[in-house]
Amino acid sequence: MKQRIDAACTNVAAAVVVRLVHGLKLTTMIDMIRKTAFEFPRSFPAWLPEAILIKLAHVKLIYWYFKTAIRMVKTNLPPEVKPGQSLPLLQALHILTRDGKLNQDSRRKLKQVYHLVNFIEPLMQAVMDKQSQPVLVDHGAGKSYLGFILYDLLLKQHAGGQVIGIESRGELIEKSRQLAQACGFDRMQFEHLTVAEAMQSQQLPATVDIVTALHACNTATDDAIQFGLQKQAQFMVLVPCCQAEVAEVMRQHKAETLAQTFLSELWRHPIHTREFGSQVTNVLRCLELEAHGYQVTVTELVGWEHSMKNELIIAKYTGQRKRSARERGQQLLEQLNLSNLSARFNFE
Repeated sequence: MKQRIDAACTNVAAAVVVRLVHGLKLTTMIDMIRKTAFEFPRSFPAWLPEAILIKLAHVKLIYWYFKTAIRMVKTNLPPEVKPGQSLPLLQALHILTRDGKLNQDSRRKLKQVYHLVNFIEPLMQAVMDKQSQPVLVDHGAGKSYLGFILYDLLLKQHAGGQVIGIESRGELIEKSRQLAQACGFDRMQFEHLTVAEAMQSQQLPATVDIVTALHACNTATDDAIQFGLQKQAQFMVLVPCCQAEVAEVMRQHKAETLAQTFLSELWRHPIHTREFGSQVTNVLRCLELEAHGYQVTVTELVGWEHSMKNELIIAKYTGQRKRSARERGQQLLEQLNLSNLSARFNFE
């Protein structure tokens, strides 16, 4: 029972912190605590007298967590924390410490996510201008940092809209579901699926509005693109990571290519093979998107001092398929001896 009291009190203390940040009077906060304490018995065994539960809750709140909450608010919150943002969420994601601190690694990670949110916000608004129920699917969601912060900043204040996280690791999906429930984010959905399974899953809508993939490793970005194409996504926001497949194929055909063209000197050395293969991979992805009717913008996500995996691809569907993109993509595959990857990069 002690654990359940602790958990309940922690939730109330977090709520107190949020209200303190918004400047409520002390009497208002005490009234809120008193009211919340009467709700605690619903979570505890029925055989315990209600008076005892209320007394325990009051003691725990006033003596311990309420004091902790005030101490946390007196500590200046980092400027990276936005007004109205869920502090319990940031703590659960281990971005903020229990005392409201932000370490250097968390600050770097949060800056990347915020920067990506800044790119996604106008896309979300463009969708919501046309309809009130936008659907965003985050592929390779991992711990769902991006999905949670997108929901917290862009969707929770609206009546409609959904964020769906796709992840192949079941334990991460379960943790994300628990966190969404604890935060009251009832329009978040998490599915334990591979991308191939996601394209066939009946648990996902037939069409989606936005597809994101933040640091989806190697071919996971390509899988996210294929998902977006099949689901007729209006926008795709991609930050590729660890592109190794093209470089490996180039390495296999290096001797043959060296005999054909002097341009193979661009990737003769192993480190150049890796870097040039990564560059070619993203060029092929952009051409593929343009060939399927998307307008593509390529930029950097954040400064290079924060991450070397920094290329951001934003694709907006216009319906204008570029024949030149299809032809040049096919030529690149042929000239670089990558024809056996034609199924990976769909230029049909």
